[in-house]
Amino acid sequence: MKSFESFFPFVNGFADHVHVESQLILDFASEITPLVSIMIPTYKRPKMLLEAIESALQQETSVPYEIVIVDNDPSETNAQVVDDIVRSYPNSKIRLFRNEENIGLFGNWNKCIKHARSGWVTILNDDDLLDPSWLDSTYSVVGQLAEIGGVGCAVRDGSTSESSDSLTLLGAIKRVLRWAMIADLSFIEPEDYFISCPHSGSLGMLMHRQAAIDVGGFDPSFYPCADYLFYIKLSFQNRICLLKDNRAVYRKYWISTDGSSENLSGTAEVAVKTGLQNRLIQNALIPHIPIWRRILLKYVGLFSLRSAIGRGHQSDSKIGSKYIIFRYFTVKLFLLLIFKITKLRRSKSNGI
Repeated sequence: MKSFESFFPFVNGFADHVHVESQLILDFASEITPLVSIMIPTYKRPKMLLEAIESALQQETSVPYEIVIVDNDPSETNAQVVDDIVRSYPNSKIRLFRNEENIGLFGNWNKCIKHARSGWVTILNDDDLLDPSWLDSTYSVVGQLAEIGGVGCAVRDGSTSESSDSLTLLGAIKRVLRWAMIADLSFIEPEDYFISCPHSGSLGMLMHRQAAIDVGGFDPSFYPCADYLFYIKLSFQNRICLLKDNRAVYRKYWISTDGSSENLSGTAEVAVKTGLQNRLIQNALIPHIPIWRRILLKYVGLFSLRSAIGRGHQSDSKIGSKYIIFRYFTVKLFLLLIFKITKLRRSKSNGI
């Protein structure tokens, strides 16, 4: 494995908020020695938090695990609501922490990693859900393979109708892209992140806690792409693999830089910043990918343009926007096929 510092410099994301205390409010898991920690960062979404907790509690597994909620809202009004929710599960495996001040989205994710007591951690945002089979499916891989830094899974969108999307050309393209990226169980290499993040961020990703600490955690200054950067670094240092089956549910709900739940995904500011940061990351990846540099640079440019028009959140009625998206997916498909062929040849040459 290469060091991730050949790709991007080390930044200690934990240092930004080391001065901010997190108080342990409730602990119903003191007698558990967990092998897995399901961490739920939350901010002013009690109804969704309740649903996320339910999905975490309903894991069908014999693996001992804890559920740790890290509340990023110290205001008394919201704190009482969250406390009451956790108290409604007195015989559960839940622990509740509260930050003394709002430390933002990725600052809170880093607190989650620090508060976990087990060697394996997942970050379940309060607006997402885990299937009952998620823990058994991902943790079973950990015991079978060496030097694993993370085990992820496919997710399904709980906000829209998948059946309607499957009837469109875009839906067909998405299915081809998924086939190109993920076999039943496949290893993800740094080059796979060049096209796009092959998994839905932290959702459904069981990661090795110490490996996450070793790469510096999530860099809060790199919002909103800190998770994208984090997982690329992790893939340089450790093996990451993905399960093809859907084991989690994603609900589209953007979290702003201060951790609030305002829906900002279609705003020009966030879209442009996302495009610029992705371009920076992808350009840093190019020297590590054995393929034609010119095509990669073309893809980086198209990715930035697509981000600038809102990553599909804005209307598709403009011909220019449709043309850019068409070119983007055409180049993306081509690169994915080349990457897949390259990986197959590499596997055969290594006797895998």
